[in-house]
Formats: sequence, structure tokens, C-alpha cells
Amino acid sequence: RVSQNQQLFSELLYYFDETRVIDSPGAARLVGNRAEIKGSSLHYDIVTAQYKIGGPVFCVLGSE
Repeated sequence: RVSQNQQLFSELLYYFDETRVIDSPGAARLVGNRAEIKGSSLHYDIVTAQYKIGGPVFCVLGSE
């Protein structure tokens, strides 16, 4: 999300327009302000703004 300064890196990405869902069935990396999350898959629901990250999951949180 540009508004939250987030970037998603993935080799394969599906976007479903009708349900407004993004699926990355392979490895994914999400980078934002003071956070980096890596997982074996990613599912993002744009309507609810909820992420589901498949494991194993690696997360680094920085301080302000």
C-alpha cells in the first residue's frame, strides 16, 4: 500500500478483481516502515485490510 509505504515482493502474484484479493502462492516479502516480513505465501484481502502469511514466517521489527 503506497499510502502506508508498503512494498510487496513476489515471483508470482494473482489479483482477483471481483473479491479484491491478492494471492501470492510462493515466497513473498512485505516491507514497510520499520518492518519486514517474509513468508512462504501471502494472501491479502483489500476490503478488510487483513494479511495471511504462510509459514515459516520471518519478521523483523525496528524501533522508531
